Amino acid sequence: MLILNLAKALKHPLVYSHIAPQKKTLFFSTALIFISSALQLLGLYFLLLFLEKTLLSHCLYSLICWTISALSYGSSSFLAHKAENKISHSLKKSLIEKLALLSTKKRTKYDENEMKRLLNEDVSNLHYAIAHLPSELSVFIISPLISLVLILTITGFQGLLTIVPAILASLYYLWIVPKTTARDGEARIKVMHNMISAVNDYCRGVKVNRIFGQSTGALKTYLTAADEFTLSMTFWVKKVATFAAIATAFLQPVATLTIGYYVAKDKGFLPLACTLFFSLTFIAPVLKLGHGLDYLQSGIRSALRITDFFSLSTLNQNNNLLFPNENQDISLTIKNIHITGDNITSQELNIICLPRKITVLMGASGSGKSTLLRMIAGFDDIKEDSI
Repeated sequence: MLILNLAKALKHPLVYSHIAPQKKTLFFSTALIFISSALQLLGLYFLLLFLEKTLLSHCLYSLICWTISALSYGSSSFLAHKAENKISHSLKKSLIEKLALLSTKKRTKYDENEMKRLLNEDVSNLHYAIAHLPSELSVFIISPLISLVLILTITGFQGLLTIVPAILASLYYLWIVPKTTARDGEARIKVMHNMISAVNDYCRGVKVNRIFGQSTGALKTYLTAADEFTLSMTFWVKKVATFAAIATAFLQPVATLTIGYYVAKDKGFLPLACTLFFSLTFIAPVLKLGHGLDYLQSGIRSALRITDFFSLSTLNQNNNLLFPNENQDISLTIKNIHITGDNITSQELNIICLPRKITVLMGASGSGKSTLLRMIAGFDDIKEDSI
């Protein structure tokens, strides 16, 4: 689901246009990581063959597979990060160009911290998510799929039992945790807000409380909010602790190994060893379902913020004024311009500024004087007629 959400966030045309030139590199990186995963499992299979038949050739094949796997993994990581560095550089450049083309009003919606987060943190999060996506695809798809095919080939449909611990544990992370978080998250946020408000009131109101003889009021409010927070957290932990313990127990290798031994105990050494070792690949994806995929969540949120920023309309560059040479006299004619200010709902202006004359704009604060000047300078959109 996270991978699908990330792919959906990256489909925005202005974001995808930076990824498109690096598609081939990312494709080769993904192919190499898939080959690496397959060769890792193949090397393990040859090692088990060596233990059964003690043929040196099997040991040699295992070493060759693991060597090529290591080289493929390193090459995949190099290509992914190289491509993502180019994407990040191009994306930052486009974000800066977009910022330069925003109107003054829209630019003021992003303060200094938000712009720093957009240009640095969000681009870095997106870089990290895309660069590590091939390895996550390998862990979640390729390795479990190859292992499942091998186990089913050796043991038959009984081998499906080895997936049961991973499936039951994944239900905790994919169903129980989101459900309880959605249900109790708002209440915990409200309690935290009450605590912060109580602390702020206590800090701001020390002098006032002393004057009116209510020095314990704000402190008592804070202590009450803190007690509510503790009780709510304790109640939430009680609800999920049992499920968390069960999920953790299923993720222990002993659970999967026990089922694997039961399935293949009568089939000989090689089927038993393959079932025991390859069944552990089903646990690896579930272990990442906790906080192991937080960087993908961060990448999705960053991608959405970037797409929201790209969705902002820019100044109409065709409205730029064409100034003649310095030696020529110029006049400025404003026709049917509608300006909306803080104090005036809407007004229509028709002004002619003659050459070699000083034109004074007068009006109450918030009537749109600065807005008009920004329109003339090209820093705000002109929505009506022309200048």
